[in-house]
Amino acid sequence: EFSVGIDGIFLGQKLAVELTYYNNLRDGIISQVSSKVPNIAGVSGALPRFNFNKIRYYGMEFGVQYTDKINKLDYSLGINGAVQQSKVLKYDEPQYRNDYQIRTGKATDLIYGQTCIGKFATDAETLVVPQLFDQTLHAGDLKYADNNHDGFVDDADANPIGHSVPRLFYSLNLKVSYKGFELYAIGTGRAFYDIPLTNQYYWNGWGDNTYSDFVKDNIGGAYPRLTYNKVNNNFITSSFWLVKGDFFKVQNVELSYTLPGNSMKVIGARGTKFFVRGANLLTISKVKDVDPESINSGIETYPLFSTYSAGIKLTF
Repeated sequence: EFSVGIDGIFLGQKLAVELTYYNNLRDGIISQVSSKVPNIAGVSGALPRFNFNKIRYYGMEFGVQYTDKINKLDYSLGINGAVQQSKVLKYDEPQYRNDYQIRTGKATDLIYGQTCIGKFATDAETLVVPQLFDQTLHAGDLKYADNNHDGFVDDADANPIGHSVPRLFYSLNLKVSYKGFELYAIGTGRAFYDIPLTNQYYWNGWGDNTYSDFVKDNIGGAYPRLTYNKVNNNFITSSFWLVKGDFFKVQNVELSYTLPGNSMKVIGARGTKFFVRGANLLTISKVKDVDPESINSGIETYPLFSTYSAGIKLTF
């Protein structure tokens, strides 16, 4: 592990800056090494384990905070974040893999899948470049690219189609106070990654009365052909189901008012503060139907609630 950082105070102690670079190497990661055992050995279910794989993680963490005042108005505004990357330096590559499927030299979080190029317009078009995920396909089924140009589409055509881990994590904070009033807010966000829309909100079931909520609103739209029985071709990992996962959330907000020190002297309180608070108040994202922070919340798992509260804090 290697890290180096710098921090400083500037502009008459109004601006605080922190910056850290890190570079971590994980070597000798235990892996079942299939490429070192010939297929003729017949031991695919009991492959030997070696300290084989090597991965590097590197990135930068930063923080900037500016604090100042204008007459009786005090304010502070800041941003904190982390930019991260990774690279596979050594990997047990399966034999006979296409160049675009090699993991070595690429990020650890790559999503591999089919490149969707639309939907079949006619039944006859499904036979031009056969897709081997179902015996028969029809108009309206998803159409994929033949990346290795061998005349048909199968698992060998799977290629990098996205990233599952955000390249940027960040948060913004704001604090403003004026004559006993105080406003505090914090927002968090993630950027530069992809989310697969593969839960039951988007993927319909098969059988009677099992169409998903998304399908019900997209009849005749972008959704692949609706069927009573599952068409595997349409529900394999592909770029059709990926969306940009970037989002920003107004995570916590508090507005308060503190009475002057002697206001509650009659009951012995040295300080009195009235406040209203809110959490998970607003989400800005291209993903509108589900929570981009956790797309299964409220669908397959417990939902992420917005909460509101108000109260009085007495200090004795």
